[in-house]
Amino acid sequence: MRRAHLVVLALYFLITLAVTWPLVAQIGDHVPGTATWSMDEYGYVWNNWWFKFALFDKGTNPFFTNYLFYPLGASLVLYAYTLLHVLLALPLQFAFGLIPAVNATVLFSFIVSAFGMYLFALYLVRVSLRVWTEKYGERLGALRTDASLQPLAAFIAGIAFAFTSNRFVYVSLGHYNIVASEWLPFYLLFLFKTLLNPQLKNALLAGLFAAFALYTETTDGVLLALLSLVILVFEWRLLNRSTLRRLALLGATATVLFAPLLLPTLRELFASGYSLPGYGHAEKLLVDLNGFFAPTSLHPLNRGWETELDRVRQGVSRFSDVNTFFVGYATALLALIAAIRFARRNKLWITVVLGFAVLALGPLLHINGVSEFDLDGLVTTVPLPFLALHYVPLLKENRVPNRYSILVTLGLAVLIAYAAWWLLSKIRIKSNATSKLMASAVCCLLSGILLFEHLAVPLPLTDARIPGAYERVRGSEDSLVLSLPLGWRNSFGQVGAEDTRTQYYQSATRSFLLTGQLQRNPPFLFEYFSRAPILRSLIALETYKDLDDAALERDRALVTEFVRFFNLRYMVIGQAVANRPPYSDTRERVLDYVQKVFPLGKRFEYEDGSIAFRVNQSVPTDKLEIDFGSDAAQLYQAEGWTTATPVADASASWATTQDARVFIPLTDPRDQVLTVRALPFDYAGHPQTLELIANDQMIRRQGLQPGWNEYTFTLPAAALHRGLNELRWRMNYL
Repeated sequence: MRRAHLVVLALYFLITLAVTWPLVAQIGDHVPGTATWSMDEYGYVWNNWWFKFALFDKGTNPFFTNYLFYPLGASLVLYAYTLLHVLLALPLQFAFGLIPAVNATVLFSFIVSAFGMYLFALYLVRVSLRVWTEKYGERLGALRTDASLQPLAAFIAGIAFAFTSNRFVYVSLGHYNIVASEWLPFYLLFLFKTLLNPQLKNALLAGLFAAFALYTETTDGVLLALLSLVILVFEWRLLNRSTLRRLALLGATATVLFAPLLLPTLRELFASGYSLPGYGHAEKLLVDLNGFFAPTSLHPLNRGWETELDRVRQGVSRFSDVNTFFVGYATALLALIAAIRFARRNKLWITVVLGFAVLALGPLLHINGVSEFDLDGLVTTVPLPFLALHYVPLLKENRVPNRYSILVTLGLAVLIAYAAWWLLSKIRIKSNATSKLMASAVCCLLSGILLFEHLAVPLPLTDARIPGAYERVRGSEDSLVLSLPLGWRNSFGQVGAEDTRTQYYQSATRSFLLTGQLQRNPPFLFEYFSRAPILRSLIALETYKDLDDAALERDRALVTEFVRFFNLRYMVIGQAVANRPPYSDTRERVLDYVQKVFPLGKRFEYEDGSIAFRVNQSVPTDKLEIDFGSDAAQLYQAEGWTTATPVADASASWATTQDARVFIPLTDPRDQVLTVRALPFDYAGHPQTLELIANDQMIRRQGLQPGWNEYTFTLPAAALHRGLNELRWRMNYL
């Protein structure tokens, strides 16, 4: 790497530390995010912990976990894993701990985004100078002789791409995956080199950086595909047989490198049964037209961040969602200069800016939060091109229109590079020390203006110190810690009062959690917990519903079985975050219920407001009987069963899938005898058979006779383990 590049990299590093202040001062115990919002930041902290824990401590597949949504578990293939960041952070996690490692990847995104844009802009303006010199000769004037100004212009472009309002908004919301767009400029750099240079290494490097982008955030594949398509349309004159071969090599390289995750991702998308519902809140997660020129509430001169978030939650915000993308007045002015002065050269980037800005506006035009407009009594909406993407497979998976602001920012940064180059050339007419100093001063001034109009200091941080109650139960492996608030969330909604911090606190307890936060999940994952006894009462209390005396008595009667089923040893009552409902105003009623219903032992209280209880467990019995017609059966039944219904004079559950699951708790994994009473839905010529699989080990296939009958299976100790065991019932037809 050239010495000049190292200087640029060091400057971006210092700027990053300044604009993310006070992160560097609290790098070991805080992370970027906002406590009164969704706390998505702790999902990304958990990613880093889980990958290391699964791989190095448990020796299991890090793309599946039963430590969340216990006992069902969940696939993490479509999870926003930011996998490449997780891998990069692993050595830091081993050396310095979890929180410093996560913060290092956040800082890394800012620094490398700026540096990548610097390299890309530098390449573009140098190619432009060479092309223009060949075409226009003397007409270029100062631009031809002032090639040394190009690094200064490229440096400003790096500022314009990396340190913008949308990045600061996303990092303040805890959306680290959207901030992690640092590989896009590197991909573009080598894509253009692939088009302009016959060397095959450029195609290989472009494919490598495309794979890097996909491993960091899979949905960036949509951005890469659309941006590449636009570029190839504008640069079609460069497409010949040799160029097409290089582009094929680029695509093949990216595909092969990303194949280990691409194939499981496609399988999950098309065969999982939990594809994108509707527009996936695209009607909210967009850029308001007025928002383009409305400074965000993170700016120190316009500070009102938590107030705006509260207004969004109440539905009384100035826009349909948080204002995620303020273009910036100086940014727009510089881009306009480039669009006018270098219109012919920059038709591509003008189109990128305008085209993706329109996509960022979402499916319907919003102005000041309004999408329906009264035109003299005719109420109408304004459909936008984003609607068309909803009908394109894979492209529709990018359900968040405001993410296209990343490409708008990229296009603006390129335009700013040309504008800065032109402005600086007006100063550097002579190559003397004074003009060099003046050019550097103008570079600093323009950089400072761009930084100031997007400033978000102090950057919102949340406290990542683990509360005392969770420290108390540290190391409760292979058991359940029931952590309150109790809630489950995905990208489209939530059940209960989800708090993603409890997911991160698992790094201390190392215990199973009932709760969890995912981007996508099969519907049953929420249904199981919503219907389970005890849990549905806790959810009701957290969400402002009341329980009568009969419900309390029912729960008291079931709680012993609940505790035994989950091997529940501890309960932790987390402290509520002020002004973050639900739970901030329902915590006390939940605590009262817990003390009335659960068999609690010693209580531990801590200054941070958290409380831990030891849970008293009953003496285990040698015989377990599960009545599928009872309320308690819903604990044992995973997916594949109806609720209790009368069947031939018995209360039972029909199987609804050919592979239905039941969980059996065992304290002693010795040989077991299992007796099942079953009735087949059969018809002439189609005898029903039943395969029993215990923890992935085939036990026996059993033919079923008409009517109610009992069938006995022997479960060998080798197929069982302590805790919850999974029994799969596989039917040959339904």
